[in-house]
Amino acid sequence: MALVGHNGAGKTTLLRAVCGLVSVAKGTVSMSGHDLRHQSAARRARLGLGMVPDAGRGAAFGPLTVKENLRIARDLSTSGIEVSEEVVQKLFPPLFEHLANSASDLSGGERQMLAIAMSLLREPRYLLLDEPSVGLAPLLVTEAMNALRKIVDTFGIGVLLVEQNVQAALRVADRIVVLKNGQIIRDFVPTEIENVHQLWELF
Repeated sequence: MALVGHNGAGKTTLLRAVCGLVSVAKGTVSMSGHDLRHQSAARRARLGLGMVPDAGRGAAFGPLTVKENLRIARDLSTSGIEVSEEVVQKLFPPLFEHLANSASDLSGGERQMLAIAMSLLREPRYLLLDEPSVGLAPLLVTEAMNALRKIVDTFGIGVLLVEQNVQAALRVADRIVVLKNGQIIRDFVPTEIENVHQLWELF
């Protein structure tokens, strides 16, 4: 599911609330029968909730190499959906050309690949991504979105994608939800959307 809307609509706040990084004043947050409202962010991660922050916040340890970052992620596996390093390599082949490089030396696109790869190796049941296309060249955006689609189709991992690139979100999502001022105002399936301007008019 892709969550779209202008800056300040509440998209990232929603992700952080689901992950337990901000408190929830009302409503519910549940996953696979677990009431998460009073669970810590660490507990939610152990239950199989994976979060990939935007590139600016960074999910990798900069001084460590790509290989070391991937090893840490594997060691923190939550024993959810089994994802092997070989599978991750097929999803993000450019990343494995830089295993000896430190994460801080990677390009923005490579850092995003590493962040998603690390989250997958922790074997999540659900994956939340905060604007993974920010700062990426158009070709890399396409590659990243194709990889997300493969993740869903191959492993059945649920994905909640916050994305400013509405065109890219439309290509891969099964549902598009429009958020405005913290409220869901429309919920579409992509076949109901004739063009991207139909969504922008809602913002």
